[in-house]
Amino acid sequence: MPSLLSPIPPDLAGERWLVSTYDPALANTLQGFDPDKPFPTLWPQFDAMAQVPLMVVRGANSDILSGATVAAMRERRPDMVVLVVPDQGHAPLLAEADSIRAIAGFAAKCDALASASTSPKTNARTSAAASSAGIPGTEPLGRTR
Repeated sequence: MPSLLSPIPPDLAGERWLVSTYDPALANTLQGFDPDKPFPTLWPQFDAMAQVPLMVVRGANSDILSGATVAAMRERRPDMVVLVVPDQGHAPLLAEADSIRAIAGFAAKCDALASASTSPKTNARTSAAASSAGIPGTEPLGRTR
């Protein structure tokens, strides 16, 4: 019998058949992976983002991104905004209003920071307007909730 990742054989073309809806080449990323060896550390890649705003979104029930890892990330980046979505795993659905507001607030803060590099006066107005509008995540980068 053909693999589910194989093209549909001509003799089965008229029948119902499961066909992958993703790129089977994604499995190539696991080449060289040895589950008996420790996972490589990704801290160098994380630290490379030191000059950009950073938000981590974690589902409270995630078994992939632990609370301990987020705490270690925050030790390295105290300015990092953390959103923990209750009753969600990995990856959270992000359909509830509080999550949408928090992410939109963070995006507004990033926009304001980008504007600051071209127009400090515009950035001050944008940040003040966002902050006074009560948009979560628009407080100065040094403050975290």
